[in-house]
This record gives sequence, C-alpha cells and structure tokens, in this order.
Amino acid sequence: MSAVRPGDARSTLQSMFEAAIAAVRGDRLAAGALKGGRSRHVIALGKAAEALANGAWQALGQSLRSGFIALPRGYETADLPAEAPFERHAGAHPIPDDSSLAAGEALVRYASECPRDEPVTVLLSGGASACAEHLVEGVDLALLRRVNTWALSSGLAIAEINAVRTRFSQLKGGGLAHCLQGCEVDAWVLSDVLEGGERWVGGSPLVAVSDDLPPLPGWLQRVLDTLPERPRVHPVHLGRLGGNDEAVAAVCEAGAQHHGTLTGDTKAAGEKLAAFVKQARPGLYAWGAETTMQLPLSHGSGGRCRHLALAVARLLAGRGDWALLAAGTDGWDGTDAVAGACVDGDTIARGERRGRDAREDMRRADSGGFFAGSEEVVVTGPTGTNVNDLVILLKR
Repeated sequence: MSAVRPGDARSTLQSMFEAAIAAVRGDRLAAGALKGGRSRHVIALGKAAEALANGAWQALGQSLRSGFIALPRGYETADLPAEAPFERHAGAHPIPDDSSLAAGEALVRYASECPRDEPVTVLLSGGASACAEHLVEGVDLALLRRVNTWALSSGLAIAEINAVRTRFSQLKGGGLAHCLQGCEVDAWVLSDVLEGGERWVGGSPLVAVSDDLPPLPGWLQRVLDTLPERPRVHPVHLGRLGGNDEAVAAVCEAGAQHHGTLTGDTKAAGEKLAAFVKQARPGLYAWGAETTMQLPLSHGSGGRCRHLALAVARLLAGRGDWALLAAGTDGWDGTDAVAGACVDGDTIARGERRGRDAREDMRRADSGGFFAGSEEVVVTGPTGTNVNDLVILLKR
C-alpha cells in the first residue's frame, strides 16, 4: 500500500473544505438574492447573521432602511461596516442565557415597530433559536436552560426538538411571523437542516410546526401540559439561499466524488465510513453530514465531527492508505471554536503518546480531550456560514 503523507493529506483536505466554505458564505449568497431589490428593512438571525447582513448591505446600500442582527457570541466575522444601519445583539449558544432573552426582547420590539407599509426581509441561519428568545408566560430562564440541555443530549431529530421548544417560545414556531403580521415579508434561509428542511432552521420562527411531540421524560411532559396553546400564524414563504448540498458540490468541483449523506448515530456513521475505506478505490470522496449523539451523564468536550473522526481512526488504526476530515461548516464542533478534526492511520498512536485512551474518550464523549493540543484539529475561526458538516476522505 502507498502511504498517505500526513502533511500532504491534511493540506489537500483542508483546501477542499475551505473551498466549500467560500461557496456558501452568507454574504455572497445574500448579496446575490437581494441585488437590485427595492428599499427595505432587514432582519438577520443565527450563526451567519453578520455575514448575511453584510451581503444585504452590499446589495442594497442606501436602500437598506434599517436592520437588526442577532447572532451567537463568538460568531462575529467583523466584515460588516460600522456605518451599516443595523442594531446588533449577541446571545448565548447552544444554551440560552440572559443575553439571549435581551436579544429576543429587542427582536420582538424591532419587528413590532417595523412600518407596515414597507417591505421586510428576514435572512435566517441556524443558531437563531438559542441566541434570541422571548418566553411564554409561566416559563423562566432556568426552565428554558433545562429544556435545552435535555434536548442537546436527547439524540432527537431537529423536527422533534423544535416541536418541544416552540411551546416555550413567542418567537419559534411562527412567532416572529406573528410579530411581523401586516408587513410585506420575504425570507431567505441559509439551511443547516438536511434534505430540504428550511422550515426547521433557527427554531422555525416564520412557520408553524407540528404539535405532535416525541416521547418525553415525565417532568417535561408535566410542564408542557401547563403551557398555553400556540396562537395561529400566517406562515412566510421561505426562499433557499443554500445549504449542505452546495457545500458538497463545491468539494466535488475540486475533485471529490459525492457519496451521500451521513445521518443517525455518530458512532454508527463512523463504522460505515471505516467499512467504506477498506473497500474503496483510490480517490477523493465527500459526504454531507448531520449525525446525532446521545451524551452520557458525565461527558467531556468535543462535538459530533471530532467524535466521528475519532471513531473512524480507532477502526482504521495503523493503516497508512487514508486520511479523513470531518468538520462543521460554522467553524464550531460542540461548544468550542474548533471545527473538527483531520485524522489518519497514525491518529490513535499519536494520541496514546499524549497519554490519551481513545476507547475511554469515545465512551465519555470526550473527543475534544483526545484531540486537545493536537495538530489534527481543524480551526477556521468564524466562517460566515452554517450548513451542517462535511466529511472528506482521501484514499490511496
């Protein structure tokens, strides 16, 4: 077997990942969608909010009457000029805090005060659900944080999580559309939900969601039974700016072959990838990904991308014919500013030399601990986009 030199492989995979990010940046896509449009107000929400707002400013210039941004702290790109007329708020992610409630209150006020005879454009990306929140009566921040913590470790799909979270919120499940009722509203979504799920992005602030709930723990069901019914809303049509498909397509334009989408349990997805490596012909391969993890009560750091990469590395330890990158397009994996990891057949041995036990780190969901201090982590900084995860494989 021909060995893959780690430095060469990492450079190749990293450059392909960067090409994908460039193809789905929020500023580029929003500018294209709004170019030549008439004067309007703009609301930009989520992890890519600042880039989306910058695209609106590029396209509209002085025709941009006013604007509002709410994004998670740490996702600021610093690209938006100070003179752009946006009111700016940063909240917490993925667990809301007081700043999230302040941003949500400001968003409700801004939306309610938008002139009803002037157009409003909403630019939406994932991450909006935690960074801006306005609670229904009877719900406090402590309860909201408990629900979000449970949801993150539940292993539920995003549609099921949204069905629960909307019951606590005056913004989710069409709540923002209700605040903008009477305005001429158009909306554009940079999607972090796979397979055409634009309506689920950011907690579904512009469209109603199903009232059908997944099986819930008793304490949560009892709380939901006390909450008021959701008001009826007039949904807003959602236009699609881009998503994971476009990011994967950019990787394929750089020479990879598309091999589908990885969903379901992260460890099982890693087993699927390892089996693929063993039988694959030499070449470059790409997958979109949105896997799930059910966290143990006591767990470490890291997210699904590093967990996936570590699972593959364990199963293919010692083989010199492959390298794999798994990374989040938003630049974060879990709760720290690491996008993911780039691994190969020597990853486990390198970790052992740092004193790590890959099996134990997998059990404790501590891929962040395993890769801490390693050159294998992928660090991008804020990317200006958020379209799920990418997995890119080089096989020799």
